[in-house]
Amino acid sequence: TDSMQVTVDVAAGESTLALDLPSASNVALWRPNGLGARAFYEVSVDTNSITTKRRVAFRTVALVTGDDTDPAYISKSKNASGTASHGLFLRVNGAALWARGANVVPVDNLEGRDTAERQQRLVASAAAAGFNTVRVWGGGVFLPRA
Repeated sequence: TDSMQVTVDVAAGESTLALDLPSASNVALWRPNGLGARAFYEVSVDTNSITTKRRVAFRTVALVTGDDTDPAYISKSKNASGTASHGLFLRVNGAALWARGANVVPVDNLEGRDTAERQQRLVASAAAAGFNTVRVWGGGVFLPRA
């Protein structure tokens, strides 16, 4: 696997750092359930005696509301708002996605009783059922980090 290391100095008292990393070539894209392998990369940040790691993925998503295969439509719509009479669908990494999924609401009425393991089982069950889309209800409850 390819790896890259970047070393930066952070001024005393600063707690935020933004990095512009060079573009990577040959990055494997993450794909929705049922459309190929889901490639992940590990990002690790070391600061003095603390190390944190995150798993990240790369993909593009577009909400398509018009005929995005017609150059004339694209040119006409660049600064327009609203939708055409084309319907609504998602493109992931350039491929049209037939969304198969469900809405997710809190699995317990009492906040704090839900667990990351329960959320992982819920998502694994959805994937096993062939779902590729999960819409998370926005009712103000923060789900456990899973």
